[in-house]
Amino acid sequence: MEITIHRGAHEIGGNCIEVTADKTRIILDLGMPLVEPGNKQQKFESLSIKGKSTKELLDQGVLPNVTGLYKNGDGGTPPDALFLSHSHQDHYGLTAFLHPDIPVYLSGESQAVIEVSDLFLPTKAYLGKCVPLKSEKAVKVGDFRVTPYLMDHSAFGAMAFLIEADGKRLFYSGDIRGHGRKGKLFQRFLRIAPKPVDCLLMEGTTLDRPSKAIVKEEELEGDLMKIIREFPGLKLIATSPQNVDRMVTLYRAAIRTNSLLVVDLYAAHLLDQIHSFAGVPYPSPSFKNLKVFFFKKMMRHLLRNKRGDLIPKYHHFEIGMKELKANFGRSIFLFRDSMLPDVKEFGDLKGSVLIYSMYQGYMQEPKFQAVKQFLDEQDIPIRILHTSGHAPFEDLKKFVGALKAKVVVPIHTTRPDRFKELHPHIHPLSDGEPFQIP
Repeated sequence: MEITIHRGAHEIGGNCIEVTADKTRIILDLGMPLVEPGNKQQKFESLSIKGKSTKELLDQGVLPNVTGLYKNGDGGTPPDALFLSHSHQDHYGLTAFLHPDIPVYLSGESQAVIEVSDLFLPTKAYLGKCVPLKSEKAVKVGDFRVTPYLMDHSAFGAMAFLIEADGKRLFYSGDIRGHGRKGKLFQRFLRIAPKPVDCLLMEGTTLDRPSKAIVKEEELEGDLMKIIREFPGLKLIATSPQNVDRMVTLYRAAIRTNSLLVVDLYAAHLLDQIHSFAGVPYPSPSFKNLKVFFFKKMMRHLLRNKRGDLIPKYHHFEIGMKELKANFGRSIFLFRDSMLPDVKEFGDLKGSVLIYSMYQGYMQEPKFQAVKQFLDEQDIPIRILHTSGHAPFEDLKKFVGALKAKVVVPIHTTRPDRFKELHPHIHPLSDGEPFQIP
């Protein structure tokens, strides 16, 4: 069995790994880069791919150079399958260019999240031939036997993969952690890990960050309640609806403080589509503290895309401007920077707060500066409420130990050198460098 990391050996995001055995080829993830190819100090703008051809993006290094992987590509034989670990764009974001004959294997949860995101977000995926995976249920693809394992991560339905062929066993971690609301999955995996494996291809996102105590998702609930009680005005909260753990935290805190969680149509539809997989709050009579605010811009977007059917679907759970203003003091309002023009029309926001519940590095981006200016003008403070979607050093070490890997190959990291602290046998690769699993 041979692996080639086409992107991700020395950077976070943009994962793409090719695995070959005899006559079978599979791809693990096809992610959009987070940094510009050739300039890792510059953030990659996802909208820059719109309107560009496969050849242009290959020439620019945006698309990894993998034989037969793309429609309108090099005409080579397509790989036999693409396995997506989860629904973050740095792992699936380039699937719009995927060759239509390649089946896509992923969890049903990931598929649902991606399909909703396709409807609301400007960058699109391609999931033409989907094969839903069940945790710990192996599938056969040519010479490969692939067993998925459901993992704790900030993406709903994230999976890791055990890949077996040629008498070798490769384990791909995807993105993992053990301190989310699904932390029991991590602890269970440590007990049932398919040990030993010949090679562990493991993420190391946090290894470039200072070590500090990890806050569990459940702990954020109590911290959020304190903030809710501290501020008498509107509680704006900047977070991604795709972080389902965080959405559960918001709703639980709303219940415990007699507050309303107010979401937009995107979040409402996302929660609606995934509630069958887990007991998450969604617009229904069962979750009376969850309300939907209808942004005109979003309704126009749905009508343009011939999905106006979603608008009346959530009317019963609507909170209008008048009702929202009357309930500022008991409302947690899901906020994104694109909503700023609407929020400016809310009027007096005295006593309000912005709760920032994402990676703080995003606050340095230009689009947040307009938000910051508005907050300063309105004298609205910022409170940080977040925990990482990735495992800290201590949990990575437990993960390595559980799998008893013969060799560890770093990926999704800027610090492959630190993997020496996790395992005595490390084999760092360069992007595009083939590695025969010993």
